[in-house]
Amino acid sequence: MGKGVERWIAWVEVKGLADFAEPMASVLKILERHSPLVEYGPPSGFYLDLSGWRRSRPHPREVLDDLSGEFRRAGINFRAGLGPNKLLARAAAEVALPGGSFWLLEQGQRDLLEGLPVESWPELGHSRLRRLREMGISRIHDFSRVSPCWIRMVFKKRGEFLLEQSRGRDPRPVVRRLPRLLDDMMASSPLSPPSISAEKSRPRSPRSLLVSLRTSPRRRRARARPPALS
Repeated sequence: MGKGVERWIAWVEVKGLADFAEPMASVLKILERHSPLVEYGPPSGFYLDLSGWRRSRPHPREVLDDLSGEFRRAGINFRAGLGPNKLLARAAAEVALPGGSFWLLEQGQRDLLEGLPVESWPELGHSRLRRLREMGISRIHDFSRVSPCWIRMVFKKRGEFLLEQSRGRDPRPVVRRLPRLLDDMMASSPLSPPSISAEKSRPRSPRSLLVSLRTSPRRRRARARPPALS
């Protein structure tokens, strides 16, 4: 990455979290201590925006080291990568050892993309992966050598974005996004507004009961009933 550029993004992949809300909430709590912007990436990873370190924070490498130490002490199985964008951060994590992290420098970006198989291309999808295999493309960087006209014909608008990624460029920002499991857990927490059934089951004072009896539907119907004919 060029001198003076302060954009750093980390990808932290945690094993075994896809179906468990409570462990995922514990991991998210640790991550948010190190970055105000945490974005969930299925099935079990998180992006962290570590930009702006020159102004008020330590170097992103130090932040990632501190984060890795917390995970190890908590017994969390993880691996992490640090790079100038989302794609390169995930690519760096692909070569990190379990329980460790990998910092991708500028001089190693092209070499990593040239050696990384297309199966490691994040968010590619099974249909696009199969199409790349049919085209004889086995490495991410190989895609950058394909004619742009052919790419637009096969992959439509998505092809331009994939072409930029194959060259190591990814402008997508990190945005705060939680897993659906955590959204559901927070929605059902005791801090959520009481339900209608809870309101109905709340104890009522004798005065409120008397008022409700005076204005009950049965009494209103009795008042409105015409007198019987003799």
